[in-house]
Amino acid sequence: MLFRSDNKSLSVSNWGRYETLHQINSFEIRPKLKTESNINEHVVNNFTVGFDYFYALDKIRSGNQSSAQDFVDITKQTFGLYALENMEIKDRYLISFGARTSWAEYIFNQKAVLVNKETKSLNDGALNFGLGYKYNEDSQMYFDYSRSFRFPVTDEYYQNVYTGFW
Repeated sequence: MLFRSDNKSLSVSNWGRYETLHQINSFEIRPKLKTESNINEHVVNNFTVGFDYFYALDKIRSGNQSSAQDFVDITKQTFGLYALENMEIKDRYLISFGARTSWAEYIFNQKAVLVNKETKSLNDGALNFGLGYKYNEDSQMYFDYSRSFRFPVTDEYYQNVYTGFW
């Protein structure tokens, strides 16, 4: 899917009018494969596997409107793989476990007032495990352990250290 977002902020103080403009273009794809099978008459198995790809380009213009403004392009690419297994045993017991791993790369390309280019790479992983027991038709007990993570979006990961001078 393709997305485009434009936003602008303006703050006014004794030192002038400070604006920030973002033009963000992004693309993502998230294919997955789900299967459901009966291992035997007592066990139903649901398995999901997939990957995610995300690309975003954030074009930023910021600074005092009456003096120099900063121009930065920030590129973010992520790739993730995951698998999830859910089993139901004898219509009463539930078992689920899964894993995910992801990689991200950021490119910070500052074009003006200063010129600088940096690249940052991140990777992380997550696991989950769950057990459940259906003690009647409408109720169940469930225990779950999960670890999750999130990579920063482009405007969370970048701060112009020179903005105080403009």
